[in-house]
Amino acid sequence: MQSLFIQLLGIPVLLTCPLFAMQELSSTSIMFEAEGYAECSPKGHDVARAHDLPWASARTGLIRFPAVERITWRFEIAEAENYDIWIRYAAKREVSVRWCVDTGIWIETSVPGTGAFEGRGAWDWTKLGSFELNPRGHELHLAGAPIRPDCFLVQRAGGEKPDWPPAPVLSQHSSELLEQLSATQARTRQDWMRESASIELPAWIEETRVGLHTRLSVAWTDKPLFTQAEAAAAKLGAPAIVRHVKSMNGECFWPSTWGSVAAWVADATIEGVDPVAAMAERAGQEGLAFIAYYRHQEDRPLAQEHPDWVCRDHAGQVIRRSGEPRLCFHSPFAGATLGRLLELEERGAVGIYLDESHQPLEGCWCNWSRAAFQRETGLPLPRAPLIEDPLYRRFLAFTEDSLVRELWRWRKALRKRNSDFVLMVSTHRQPNLTDPLPTLRLATVGDVVKTEFASGANTGLLDITGQATEATQTARDAMLALGWIMSRDAAFGRPAHVWIHALAGAARWKAAAAAVVAAGCVANLDHPEQSIPDSAAFSEAFALSRELAIPLAHSRPVADILLHLPERARMARLHESQSAREDLFGPLALAWQALLGAHLPARILSDDELEFEIPSETQLLYLPAPQYLEPGQTAVIKRFK
Repeated sequence: MQSLFIQLLGIPVLLTCPLFAMQELSSTSIMFEAEGYAECSPKGHDVARAHDLPWASARTGLIRFPAVERITWRFEIAEAENYDIWIRYAAKREVSVRWCVDTGIWIETSVPGTGAFEGRGAWDWTKLGSFELNPRGHELHLAGAPIRPDCFLVQRAGGEKPDWPPAPVLSQHSSELLEQLSATQARTRQDWMRESASIELPAWIEETRVGLHTRLSVAWTDKPLFTQAEAAAAKLGAPAIVRHVKSMNGECFWPSTWGSVAAWVADATIEGVDPVAAMAERAGQEGLAFIAYYRHQEDRPLAQEHPDWVCRDHAGQVIRRSGEPRLCFHSPFAGATLGRLLELEERGAVGIYLDESHQPLEGCWCNWSRAAFQRETGLPLPRAPLIEDPLYRRFLAFTEDSLVRELWRWRKALRKRNSDFVLMVSTHRQPNLTDPLPTLRLATVGDVVKTEFASGANTGLLDITGQATEATQTARDAMLALGWIMSRDAAFGRPAHVWIHALAGAARWKAAAAAVVAAGCVANLDHPEQSIPDSAAFSEAFALSRELAIPLAHSRPVADILLHLPERARMARLHESQSAREDLFGPLALAWQALLGAHLPARILSDDELEFEIPSETQLLYLPAPQYLEPGQTAVIKRFK
């Protein structure tokens, strides 16, 4: 074993790893991470960048690699030898990769598909080729391709295929622990279901069903649009506006009591009115609802101030998102976040938009999580994030249970201040065959669920219905709608907030907004900042959406036909084959398409709703996986006639 001290958040951390961690870094071998590239052409946020990927080396790989023309890495060799150049990567299918060393001739190498872009089994090593290298500095160039590069190894020719990073080891549980685990409830019951079912939404959502989304970051603070966005939104006919109030690096746009405040806030505070309070004031003057987009998971300043709040994986590494450390909701960070949300309500926000996944989806192994898991279950933390380990599956359930309890606490505190306040909670990764979290349980704790326009069409559901190669537009449209409606119906039919972005032309914006509103949801139109207000592209979309919303106001979808989404069954079968999971979602997807094509109204029923109650007006209940129902769900079904 070999040890290495590095600095994480200003704290020395000892990493202990096999010698291969350094690939025996002698003069004849070197390993380097893909995210540590020297040059990228073209430059920009929309081309290759580092992204947190739990099963990648150093937890980080490159995404958006197809968008680049060329990326360059630099390395040094001390001895003249023949060298093999290996790449660790993820790719859905076989890909031809163009590469060269120094200014040599470009070589084209076919690399096999690994089956996916992320996940435990998505990464593999392939040898790009061999070169005779002299003892000096060299450059490795790769052209953009539909892969995700992770890391590279340059070693003496003829060496074995790399075996890095080390595979996690499955825990061997004692019979006593397995007995204790089997006696532990799989999921905690939600005691707020009845209250969630009766949530009423304010008129600015119910009666308009559309809004304008912006991403006016720190880069816009010195431009006129930063203080003119509300007037521009009103000119377009938007009834609500979403604005960022905290950057990803953790700096708040108002003088918060917790953490770091952006340096420009003091100068932008006029007569005691800070920038966020000014946003709310301008929105009110224009007749707009002001929704504060609060980036809650990442916070570098708080992480530096409270390093024990930082999320860590099973190996003790800091868990990051786009390079920023994530903080654990089992720590006092949860209370600090609620304090900030209450500050935003005080400044006039009528809604909070909580985006993304809220927590590391594989779980957090920090000391706060360890103590909370043991306190709730009496069980130790699993050794590694291996889905075949029943202890890890129970840990995942605990992770989301504790998160939703905290979100419900935030919602109650905000609603106590303002009975019309709206907490928007993201479930944008649903529906999904492979990730156990998040589940639609999250939908019950928010007033409104946030999802994304294309979430249903990007999940592989078309593949499992046997329509991958001849997928019709009708089938794709059905899956798009399913993505919105899953989130809508898991919140007892309350309209989901659907983020729509990157469309070209007025006709597309109008059609997308109309489809979302007609599905009983809210169209959240992301307007590119450079062209606000673009009346030609957006005005008709806002006008039509508001018109369509009139007959939908305060209405909920009928429950004549219910289709059960077996998410807990997915959790139970995640360690089985892909086809086993397809058996759960394939029939559901086909049933949904058939009902939609026949113009028969159908609703999706989540696991938690099925355990709660079946509406009295229901005529047909479809159960794609009845063999996996839990006792509480079975009891409800027995009462159903």
